[in-house]
Amino acid sequence: MRGKLMRTITVVISFVLAMTLLAGCSDKTAKTPAEGNDVNQTPTVAESAASDLSKEEITYPVKGGGKLTYWLKLDPKVSASSKTIADTEFAKELAKRTGIEIEWVHPTQGQEQQQLNLMIASGDMADIIDAPWGTWYPGGAEKALQDNVILPLNDLIEKYAPDYLKVLETDPEKNKQVRTDDGVLYGFACFRGDDINTVYVAPLLRGDC
Repeated sequence: MRGKLMRTITVVISFVLAMTLLAGCSDKTAKTPAEGNDVNQTPTVAESAASDLSKEEITYPVKGGGKLTYWLKLDPKVSASSKTIADTEFAKELAKRTGIEIEWVHPTQGQEQQQLNLMIASGDMADIIDAPWGTWYPGGAEKALQDNVILPLNDLIEKYAPDYLKVLETDPEKNKQVRTDDGVLYGFACFRGDDINTVYVAPLLRGDC
């Protein structure tokens, strides 16, 4: 069961490389996960499963893929027309292609850091978390790894995302940016590639003009 869950986690992660696995922090007056809760004491489901990975080849869609929770800030451009990402064509296509049901969890806008910190402190964390480790967690990604809040993904990426790893290895600058100083990979970065892909707002010309 654990091996199956780990496979489903890595399938979803591989499919949405634009997402990054991250967690956050509270303000200076609140306790952080490293200052007085049990987040270090109990291994996460993903961590426990990491030692029991199956060598079975993954095909899409995954049969009996199960369900994962995905914690993600809802972009205002999406919230203008949808209450949740689950209502978008992207989410529907993601589920169709992967065979995995995703429960999208969106924090209240403006309270993302606080709600993320509360989730970490409770120990009841989403399977996939999208948030900026470097600025939202005290001590950054290195400290989050030490606190056992997130997992090193080096072995998982080598096994399940070799194409992504190849991109990193062929670009030393990208490879350095997405790792800790110790060389640990802890998430997936979004690379826009060509300069034209860095532009997402521009004038449009109507076809009937």
